[in-house]
Order: sequence, then C-alpha cells, then structure tokens
Amino acid sequence: MTAPTLYHLDSSGAFSGRTSLARHSPADEEEVWLIPKGATTEEPPVAAPRQMPVWRDNAWSLVPDHRGQFAYNKATGVARGVEEPGELGAGETLVRPPSPEHVWTGDAWQLPLAQAKVAKLGEVAAELARRQAAGFTYLNMVYQIDEASQGRIAALAMRRIASSPAGPARPGARASGSSWPTTRARHSAPLSSGRSPTPHRMPSSRCVNTRETSRMQYSRREMPRLWR
Repeated sequence: MTAPTLYHLDSSGAFSGRTSLARHSPADEEEVWLIPKGATTEEPPVAAPRQMPVWRDNAWSLVPDHRGQFAYNKATGVARGVEEPGELGAGETLVRPPSPEHVWTGDAWQLPLAQAKVAKLGEVAAELARRQAAGFTYLNMVYQIDEASQGRIAALAMRRIASSPAGPARPGARASGSSWPTTRARHSAPLSSGRSPTPHRMPSSRCVNTRETSRMQYSRREMPRLWR
C-alpha cells in the first residue's frame, strides 16, 4: 500500500507549502487513510507570481496573493496590511497616495487643481535655483545666471570681436567678396510714346563751380554794406 500525499492548508485555506504522507487507519484493515483537518490529498495547481492556490468548497482555486503588501482606502488613503490571499476590497487599491492631499479620481491619485499648481510652481522654483547654483560654461569659464555674469559675458564677447583681424563691422559696409556694379542699367523696352528715353544728365563740375563762384562774389560785395 502506498500512502497518499497530504497537502496542508493554513488558516485561510491557502496551500501552506507543506506536504506529508497520510497514515493508515489502525482500526481498519482495508486501505483507509487518515486525513487530518486542514489537509487534502488533491494536488494544488501551479500558481503564477503573486497568486496562491486556495482550497475552497472542496476544490482548488487560484486567487491574487497580496500578503505582505499594503492596501489603501480610496476615500481616506488609510493603509492596511494584507494578511490573507484574495481580492482586495472594492474601495481599496495597492497604489500608494503620494501625499495626504491627493484624492482618488477613479484610476489614479491626483492633486486638486489649485494644489497641483502650487506644487508645480515649487518644482519650477527648485529647478531654477539648482541651475543658478550650478552655472554654465562659456569660453572655458564658469558663469552664474545673474545680471553681473551676463554683463561679463557681453563684455568678453565685445573684446573678442574688437580683437578679431577683421575688426567690428561698420554700418553700411559691403560684405567681403561683393563688388559695385560697373555697367549702367538700360531700359529693356521703349516708352509708350515710342521715343527713346533721355538719359539723366548730371550738372557738370564747371557749372557748379561757376554758381559757387558767383555766390561768393556776391557775398563779398554785400559784406561792406552790412557793416554800414
């Protein structure tokens, strides 16, 4: 006679992981085995991670196993330790609230809009302070993010421009490589009257000089009269 294997259960009906061989009943000569309370001869199914076989209603069933974890009340955020395998309560979740101000919105913990805004502004201020303290590198020199450092950077940039071989660019200066036009533009089509356009004539230097000379002579003749 081969003794059957007993699979022992804990107080919740879950498989405890302990096995033993059943003992033969001394009062019976036939093949009768003693099966103590809290044990079964049915082999439990193989469970996946975070699952546990539980003996209920004379059969095995696989249920979630959250023992050792905390379940949080969705209404209050209060935590309780999970001590038995099985489903969580309808108003519980394994997700921990980030802070007491967070509320459950149906699928996640969230801050109310006003408090979320205050928290985000705090994060931005902390990140700004961190970057200001760290500074940054410009031309192998470390600068802080403040007005004084910005002024030093501007002065350094101006000195570098002034000390360059080309020097600072002058207003109106032509770019290197460019050239002035050497040919005069011509009309591509005649005027509506059919006559050729008359080119614009600049006054000659002789005419200009003559006018300037006459004006200077007139001024000389009038100067004694002004002093009389």
